[in-house]
Amino acid sequence: MCTYFTVRTISFHFQEHDCDIHVYKRRWYILSVFSAYCAFQGYIWNNFSPITYALQLAYDWSDGTIALLANWGPIAFAIFTIPFSYVFERFSAMKPFQ
Repeated sequence: MCTYFTVRTISFHFQEHDCDIHVYKRRWYILSVFSAYCAFQGYIWNNFSPITYALQLAYDWSDGTIALLANWGPIAFAIFTIPFSYVFERFSAMKPFQ
């Protein structure tokens, strides 16, 4: 016996269904690929700190400019999370299946 929680605008509706839970190997593959992607993304954004002196010599950048390079990932996340959440909710590919 499984209980699914369906979120509606104001209240929670509970629907009970008989279901079998299966754990597929492809879920672990997707999780490992996503984790590797996140690790590589963190590596890329943290790449600028060790080369600060070289960037200052080559491009005549200040410490603040170089620090801002490492912060563009979190800044973009903060700016685009709400709009893209709305777009995904509005134009989701899952709507025909609901």
